[in-house]
Amino acid sequence: MRGTVLSWKQAITQGYEPRQYEYLPGPLPNDIFDAILDFKIWAKVPGINGYFTISDTGKKIQLSVYLSASRTYYIGKHSIDFYRCPVGCLYQLQIGRTGKGKTVLLDLIAI
Repeated sequence: MRGTVLSWKQAITQGYEPRQYEYLPGPLPNDIFDAILDFKIWAKVPGINGYFTISDTGKKIQLSVYLSASRTYYIGKHSIDFYRCPVGCLYQLQIGRTGKGKTVLLDLIAI
């Protein structure tokens, strides 16, 4: 299965609007919630930015997954390959903050 990660230009051409998604969304409803993965774009640093809509609130957020030392985009205790995660699906997200206060995707489960 091929990954579904777009370039910025491809996303815009396909009608997505990444600027509507907050990168550092501030207070979130809790650290685990359900959201739809709307689309993914390659990050400037080796990584993938996931653009999600939170199911309960409709809030649009952006979360990043960075390339690991093993050169993969696996995340969480379930070892999900974010590169291959299909878009348009509902996921349970677990988020947290780095030591520098950046919002980060810790785990993702398809529901």
